Amino acid sequence: MLYIRRLEYEEGVQKAYHNAVDFLESAEILKNQKPNASTALAIHAREELGKAIKLIDEINRGTDKITEDRWNEKYSEHKSKLRAANIELQRKIGYKSFERDGKKWKTQGEGDVANDFTDYDLENKERSYYVDYDFEGGKGWNTPLERDTLASPDVFISIASTVKIIVEEKCIQMGIML
Repeated sequence: MLYIRRLEYEEGVQKAYHNAVDFLESAEILKNQKPNASTALAIHAREELGKAIKLIDEINRGTDKITEDRWNEKYSEHKSKLRAANIELQRKIGYKSFERDGKKWKTQGEGDVANDFTDYDLENKERSYYVDYDFEGGKGWNTPLERDTLASPDVFISIASTVKIIVEEKCIQMGIML
């Protein structure tokens, strides 16, 4: 059976962090010329930071290895990585609600807002990234350039930058060099 050894976790944290930084820098550069691409890159940055957070959690739990099956189940899935980042964000800044589509979403307990926010992220990523067919609006095929994202790229860049700081703080506490 293939697996990632505990000794390799730190390298994964470092590489995921640096990949996220690259995505964030690109998102910042593109935010005015290509806001949809910028939004998608900022969300990808948060996914990579979520991966780093999950690996840090494995280090803290003392997990000896991550099997290939577990990696594919827990680390490759986009929603899982975004949720890990959003839970840490919720813990750090203590948000209990956020506004979406004119409605205020409230948490009933830890993780609820993080789950809703993760769904919102994935919806924005879909709108920002992929060609799609508009059945309801009757507009036919459209590209990300032909539709608006649900929020400004600045919002997603700011959120990812906050999660980046959270990862940096965790790494400092654990002595992981970035």
